[in-house]
Amino acid sequence: MKKEITEIEAKQIDLTLELLLTYTDKNFIVSSMTFFAFDKNGITNEKRVEFICEKLNVLGVFELKHESKRADIHFFKDRITMFLAKGGMTDIWLERENKRANIKLINKTLSEFKTTRTLAIIASIISGGVLILKLVKACLL
Repeated sequence: MKKEITEIEAKQIDLTLELLLTYTDKNFIVSSMTFFAFDKNGITNEKRVEFICEKLNVLGVFELKHESKRADIHFFKDRITMFLAKGGMTDIWLERENKRANIKLINKTLSEFKTTRTLAIIASIISGGVLILKLVKACLL
């Protein structure tokens, strides 16, 4: 099981939260498997649903209560509205992907320009030597 939420799952979470807001105007409780049953493309793997619910619980979108063998989700309309207003799970996924892409680009740049770095170090040493020679000549005059 992947330890990160995918792009499709992020979009699915946001759509599901929006659907939940349209069906009710107050706080409510549902089971964790019911949470993803609003869309026919919903996430059906139970372990994946539990993982996603834990992530959303950590983000403060809702409260996850484990009672007996099933988990119940306590939804709060104002929290969901705030979460979706900030961009929802899709925005969080995009930020993570941008960071990942930046790190890949930085690593690629560093690995491709080792010769440039080496030349820059050599040029610095030469310019430092020339500067010292000029200072010595200036002091001797």
